[in-house]
Amino acid sequence: MTTATARPPRTVAELYPSPWLSAGDLAGRAVTVTIARVDIEDIRNPQTTEKEPRAVVTFERAQKRMILNKTQAHRLAEITGSEAFDAWACARVILRPG
Repeated sequence: MTTATARPPRTVAELYPSPWLSAGDLAGRAVTVTIARVDIEDIRNPQTTEKEPRAVVTFERAQKRMILNKTQAHRLAEITGSEAFDAWACARVILRPG
């Protein structure tokens, strides 16, 4: 019986995958996703090196999560019709790079 072995990582991104969604993950196309939940987590600000609370979105059937900036958070509030993070669950949104 032979066992399949996983191929070794060939890039830095494969060796050290990021848990965060980036524009590059969208491969230049729009993707429709469903919000599973929004959590508030302390994330280190790279400019100040201080941790600060940020909204982090988990999408259904997705491996990566998205840290929202202020503009993205306000836009999701507009799309969902609510500023309450709990109300965003199950909302379908389109993510576009850029």
